[in-house]
Amino acid sequence: DPDFAKANYYYGILLIKNGEKNKAAGYMERAAKLMPFDFSAQYDLGCLYAENSEFEKAISFFEKALQLDQKLPEAYNNMCYSLASVGKYQQALGYCKTSIDLDPDNAATLDSMGYVYAGLKNYDLSSEYYEKALKIDPSIAETYLHYANLLKDNGKNKEAKEYYLKYLKLEPSAKKARSIKKNIKKELQL
Repeated sequence: DPDFAKANYYYGILLIKNGEKNKAAGYMERAAKLMPFDFSAQYDLGCLYAENSEFEKAISFFEKALQLDQKLPEAYNNMCYSLASVGKYQQALGYCKTSIDLDPDNAATLDSMGYVYAGLKNYDLSSEYYEKALKIDPSIAETYLHYANLLKDNGKNKEAKEYYLKYLKLEPSAKKARSIKKNIKKELQL
């Protein structure tokens, strides 16, 4: 029944908006199963899994979504980031490049490309993409965090601290905030 499938989908979206992601997953899964040819059902379930750091599950739904629609740069970006998050950097690179081809000024995708190049140990290109992303949109906290981690890993502690502090300014109550503050005091000693 198409109406039942859509009801599950929309109820899942409503639960997500109300912060009930775990409860939403069941409804979104049912909708994706009942609507296998619906891009949004597949894509949104992939996003839900990615937000919950269930990247392998996210990848399978992003693959399904991209089989249905190859025009949405966000879908390629989310696939890229999910692949990179499970260490499949080389595979992620292609998805990031496609996303950038579709939308060259998307700061989130440029951040993802920086993340992929960091994973591939190409630190110069990684820095270049993080800087491009921040120039386009300096409000994306995750980019500051990614860049700070890259700088710290390359012994640039003073610069790393600067980017960690910018991240904390944008996300003072993030789950990671406490450990970052501790890290700044303990490891960076600046």
